[in-house]
Amino acid sequence: PNNAGFVNEVGFVYRGTLNNRNPSARSHQLFVDMTDAQLNYHPEWPALSGINGRLLVSDNDVFASVDSATLFNSKVGATQISARPNPDGHGSLLRVEGNVVGGADDGMRILRESMLRRYVGANMDTWKLNGDMQTQLKIAVPLDPAGGGASQQVDIDLQSPHFEMGNIKLAMQNIQGRISFNETSGLNSEGLSGILFGEPVTALLTTKKQADASQTLVEVAGEVDGKVLAKWAQRPEVLFLRGKLPYQAVVELNHKSNKSETRAANQPFAVIKAKSLLSGVSVDLPAPYGKAPETERPLQFTMSLFERSSLIHIAYDKFAEALFELDPQQNSKLANANIALGSEAKLAAEPLFLLSGNLPSLDIEPWKKVQQRYLDYNAQVAAMLLKPKAENEESAKELAVNDT
Repeated sequence: PNNAGFVNEVGFVYRGTLNNRNPSARSHQLFVDMTDAQLNYHPEWPALSGINGRLLVSDNDVFASVDSATLFNSKVGATQISARPNPDGHGSLLRVEGNVVGGADDGMRILRESMLRRYVGANMDTWKLNGDMQTQLKIAVPLDPAGGGASQQVDIDLQSPHFEMGNIKLAMQNIQGRISFNETSGLNSEGLSGILFGEPVTALLTTKKQADASQTLVEVAGEVDGKVLAKWAQRPEVLFLRGKLPYQAVVELNHKSNKSETRAANQPFAVIKAKSLLSGVSVDLPAPYGKAPETERPLQFTMSLFERSSLIHIAYDKFAEALFELDPQQNSKLANANIALGSEAKLAAEPLFLLSGNLPSLDIEPWKKVQQRYLDYNAQVAAMLLKPKAENEESAKELAVNDT
């Protein structure tokens, strides 16, 4: 049954006449004290089970006071539920206000398995969140499809030891802070911090709405060791950077429109942008591309993730640009590349690893050593990708240790 349970006490009162069709000529009230009940109040919101509380029906108004219940695997505290005629004249408007305490993964399920999925799309289907959460929930749901007045406010206070975004291969640890959602501003956060790439970071969630689609932005500020970054990006070129890179990064998650089940082939489902002035970082390359730790040079990194390919763009000051096309279906195998010196990087029509551009002068001997180191770095990164996850942390620390 849709709404099962046990009734401890019930009361019913009817006042009026049966001979008059005018609704105002009669009234009725129903009182139910219930235990271990189930409430499926809307097909686009998860059901409550194990309800202990009271239900009151007074003519067209319905009230429920819940002392305790279960939502997924979490415990529901004091919650108020009401359904009254919608002010816009279309059916009734259901309101639910309460709190939920339990596993953080249930908070993700609320985003994925409720009507909130209309706003966040499928990008979060691969996200995993461990730990504890405390959620405040305040929603209004029209029971008539033509009715208005819908609203959602979900506030989740997190204490999570591990958060994994599988679709972009990023993981954070020791997350603390608040994540919120409402129908006006979408996803946002407050006081969010954690560990990314083994270093402390601060993070900010915001939502940008574009017509009938939306975009979730995850802004992160911190630093990352070049060896750890090389392993995540799966690019040996990063190993020419020595030291910890201070950075500002933005992860853009593009959600599909509610009216469209497909995404344009040229639209990535996620874009990761990072920039750094490389302060405190040395670049181990021949002049004029190398640099000492005490100098600054801008580095920009952009990774666009498509359904069938990934595209990495790197810009190193005015000296060089690089484009790498990867095949995610073959463990991010390099499919096409262009490293352009002093010019704009462009991918060739056919698969090719192309070095292009202009040099004022060239001493070939130092670059032969660079080429050999590049081949060594490439082998090291490839070997890491084949190792179990538990071994990768130690391997990342050992990358390029002997290359001084």
